[in-house]
Amino acid sequence: MAVKPDKLSPGRKVAYEVVRKVHAGDSFAHETLSQQLKYAKLDARDAAYATRLSYGVISYDGTLDEILSRLCEKPNHIKPKVRDALKIALYEIFIEEKRDYAAVDQGVELVKSVHPHSSGLANAILRSAIKLSSDFPFGDPATDVEALARAYGFPLWLTKRFVDQFGMSRTETVLAAFNQAPPFYLAVPSWYGEVDTAITALEKEGVVVSLLDPLLPRALKVSNPAIAVAGELVGTRRLFTIDAAAQLVVKLCDARAEETIVEIGSGRGTKTLLLASEARLSGSAAARVIGIDSFEYKSMITLEQALRYGLSEVSVQTVDARDADALIEAVGGSNVADTVLIDAPCSGIGTLRRHVDKRWRLSESDIAALAEISMELLMAASHLVKPKGKIIFATCTMAKEENAEVVQKFLESPQGSSFEIEQIRASELPESWESFITEEGFFQSIPLDDGPDGHFIARIKRG
Repeated sequence: MAVKPDKLSPGRKVAYEVVRKVHAGDSFAHETLSQQLKYAKLDARDAAYATRLSYGVISYDGTLDEILSRLCEKPNHIKPKVRDALKIALYEIFIEEKRDYAAVDQGVELVKSVHPHSSGLANAILRSAIKLSSDFPFGDPATDVEALARAYGFPLWLTKRFVDQFGMSRTETVLAAFNQAPPFYLAVPSWYGEVDTAITALEKEGVVVSLLDPLLPRALKVSNPAIAVAGELVGTRRLFTIDAAAQLVVKLCDARAEETIVEIGSGRGTKTLLLASEARLSGSAAARVIGIDSFEYKSMITLEQALRYGLSEVSVQTVDARDADALIEAVGGSNVADTVLIDAPCSGIGTLRRHVDKRWRLSESDIAALAEISMELLMAASHLVKPKGKIIFATCTMAKEENAEVVQKFLESPQGSSFEIEQIRASELPESWESFITEEGFFQSIPLDDGPDGHFIARIKRG
């Protein structure tokens, strides 16, 4: 029996549906939210509220579980749909600090709407929550890593890793950035034309846009991404949505005309096409740009895009790139590539603000397993590189096991002995990014407000 649904705000009801579907179906938050908003037809204010609440509850999922366990003796006995309704109320009380009895009433109404017999339980839990909420995060985040993890809704194991790597204060800055909406960047490919033309066209669509930096001259920063996404230029992929640091990955490949360039892990082909763009901007088309991915449907998306833009130099191959023999056959021989970009599969720790449901799905064992795959890819890719050619090894994680340690392990191997690190120079980066260069000469960004995601780039040259 649906109980007084009219007492619930439409944004809260949409948020509940999103949280429920994500938990029940293992679906992605942004896709589910998009579907629910389309179905509910909310006004802009309610849609913004539903978005904030949906992403907030999913981001703090494990922390809300812990809070619930403090409020009742047997939280695992609570029905999943009641548990999700309670999490929405607890998020509002603990994280958004709505610490009055109106928050309790709304929470009870939400629970009643999904399971009327649990309204008494919900009332008791949420009234206790109001009393407990002033103690949250149950410690001092400046000195207590568990309190720091709770305050920003992160798993303890991951927070500890950040603290080991960055220290307490820097970790708090990073975690805070992860809970903010990510900056939105575009790339203007060569076949679109001049960057000024793209800016003018975007402004006609109502997009507020600016150049990012002279060292990334075809990278644009957008201040109102919702309008950009709804527009024709971005919606039809005439301009590419891609993080600023990911655009740096392409730039550091230094793709030139008449070269052979291979991208391993090309996915849907954004970097592959931008590599073709860079080669054309250098004078003429590359001889070959080959996108390699293990999923055929992704390769087909890349190929369709290449055909759409008349990029005859782009081809695709569907192959498991860890298999050196298969990779060599797919590319047409060993020692043929001027540049091999390895867009390595990784934990994605550097992009968690773009994937709110990922932080509680990751585990430490994922990191070790992914590092092994990256090592296999480096070993296989090294067969493709010409003498004096290079490998650009890139990830979107900040876990050193997936980054510097993989590169070092490769260089110490017999296969890697003919390669050496070519240091990334400050002069190659936007000025505000110079601190992202490591002692070894790698690039390692961290997510900060108004900055790129956490990306790692190593440039490895064959002697």
